[in-house]
Amino acid sequence: MAESTAANPGFVYDGYSRFWRVADQLMRDREPDDSFWHDLLSAPGYKELIAHEFSEDFFPEQFRLAFKPSLGPSLAHVLRGGHHAGLLRHYLQTAETRDHIAKGMEAIAAAPVATVARQWALAWLPHGLRLGFPTVAFVIFAPDARGYEIVVVDAAFACQLATPQAMLAHEYHHVFRRQVMASRPEPRLGDKDVLWVLDQLEAEGIADQIDKRGWPGEAPAGTGRIADYARAYRRHFETAPGTIRQLDALLANWHDTPGDRQRIAGQLRSVLPLAGHPTGSFMARLIERRLGRDACVATVGNPFAFVRLYCEAAKATGAAPMFGDAALAAVATLERSYLTA
Repeated sequence: MAESTAANPGFVYDGYSRFWRVADQLMRDREPDDSFWHDLLSAPGYKELIAHEFSEDFFPEQFRLAFKPSLGPSLAHVLRGGHHAGLLRHYLQTAETRDHIAKGMEAIAAAPVATVARQWALAWLPHGLRLGFPTVAFVIFAPDARGYEIVVVDAAFACQLATPQAMLAHEYHHVFRRQVMASRPEPRLGDKDVLWVLDQLEAEGIADQIDKRGWPGEAPAGTGRIADYARAYRRHFETAPGTIRQLDALLANWHDTPGDRQRIAGQLRSVLPLAGHPTGSFMARLIERRLGRDACVATVGNPFAFVRLYCEAAKATGAAPMFGDAALAAVATLERSYLTA
């Protein structure tokens, strides 16, 4: 598939086309040449996923298992409930709906998706930022998308969405956040999970105002992964006050127990549902409602300010749970250690 820079600056399809080149060989029960694997894993998108999230041998192993007929018994065993069964089903469904995905990708390439997505993302960023179009790499990896230094989008997932602009705008927001946030030193072991929790609350909470703003009230219905996720999101949004109270207690414990911080940090991470999306969204909505959108977006890239601003908004309501003094002292300690100009 050709790059379509006129309609969508930054869109690249190398990983998507190279995926099919490898998959076609595997479905003939042939092992692709090393050059095929190298081309696939060095394509924009796969290279980014490996740099941030997956091991180098992950995609070759899973694609072989999904598509090689001679590995059918092993595939059947995993599909009965083994690790990565969901991803393997996604790969199998991708192969079954190949023509539908191809038509969907042509439609995405021809429409001005990037321009709309960029506008929606900028609406949840501080005014006056001069940010261009990030690279958007289409691949097949999971029914999802990622926003790192570039955006990585699963082509099959994108084609399941009625309009992909909102999803893309969410990922643009993550890329833009990385561009505007202050640099940080490498976190200490006992701090890493706490920083992850704070970052997820701010990053996902604000970005979710772009594509999931209506979910607590009108989450997507029906069946399938998106509907299932939306129902879980709504459930955890409704219980966000309880989650915030748990986070408050654990942050206080982390602050008051320096010798046990790594274990407590792990507990903090484990109590945050759905990688912080619904809890962060609860916090971002309260900030916007009480203090305005400008106040909320001023904290993009600064999770420490986001937590403090949430407390200010919660205090104004008189009803929402707040973070106590010890928890805020923990946030301040991390801010002094990691937020640099």
